[in-house]
Amino acid sequence: MEDTARQKRKLSDRLKAFTHSTFGKLLRDSLIALLAGIIGYFIPIIVQAYHRRPFAKMWAVLLQDQANAPIVIADVPVDEFSIRRFHTKSRLPTNVPLLGLQDALGVSALTNALADGSPNWAPELHAAEDSRVQMSHFTFVSIGGPSVNEATYELIASCEEVANEGRGKAILHRGTLLDSKLMIFYPSHEAEDFSSTGPMAYIAGKDDSRLREDYGFIEIGPSPYAPGHYAVVVFGLWPPGTQAAVEALIHPDTTSDKGKLMQSMIRNHQPLVAVVKTQVTSISTQGTPTLVNVRPLERLKDTDLVDQPCTPPSKRKQANNVRLIDGYALQNGAFSAL
Repeated sequence: MEDTARQKRKLSDRLKAFTHSTFGKLLRDSLIALLAGIIGYFIPIIVQAYHRRPFAKMWAVLLQDQANAPIVIADVPVDEFSIRRFHTKSRLPTNVPLLGLQDALGVSALTNALADGSPNWAPELHAAEDSRVQMSHFTFVSIGGPSVNEATYELIASCEEVANEGRGKAILHRGTLLDSKLMIFYPSHEAEDFSSTGPMAYIAGKDDSRLREDYGFIEIGPSPYAPGHYAVVVFGLWPPGTQAAVEALIHPDTTSDKGKLMQSMIRNHQPLVAVVKTQVTSISTQGTPTLVNVRPLERLKDTDLVDQPCTPPSKRKQANNVRLIDGYALQNGAFSAL
């Protein structure tokens, strides 16, 4: 026993001597540096994966087991554009869509997020007129408002004001609608929600001609083209609102009550409408968009909007029980910021 203990002490002494030698120090420092490098490499990956969990969970519900993720993009309906520097015009090729900057940023961000979210998700971009086959077989995402995206135009309620006596008609496309209680008005770019939670008007904030805040909308419901799949429609009053709504789908709100409600509804396969508000800088959105409303998707009866005036909220002479948000009120016959 004493010999064994003596041998252990000798071995320990030799190990200590080795670690204090130049070579021992070098080997020790190398192992510490290697371990630190491994930890430094994997920690950001683990943290990133942790932050992506809400995104991955949400889109796993929406995309289910499908291998591709069709994204229908907006297309500003112009055949030619002016080149100011040369005082001339140029015609666009038929396969070169013209997108707003914020719409394009939103499309790019969602495409990258889906591609990074799972090796099974392969995002594919489609123009509206070329998306029929994809929409009839898969869950799809339509990005951009009804004024620039034909797929969105067919799926949501919009109201286009005409010059004749200030009246228009509600273009509902019954049978293919998702939610029919949220209506967007053109050319004023305003929205009004007639849902059972109470009338609500959404009007973008402007300083003179500059946009300072905008609203984005998300509608998620059963696809009218592919049973068993979803239609996800993302749009705004203006393109910054579209970008903000896309951002809300990439970085889901998991802390606020409205954010938790939205995640719960998606997990439980409940169709929904969500509204986000965003601040706008010179050309892009600023900060994290704020969820201002989340509610179940609702439909109108066929008789609810027969011959209804299509005057947007800001032009009505009476409030008609429409509840405005974020400092807007009826003053002198018109809505204005307080």
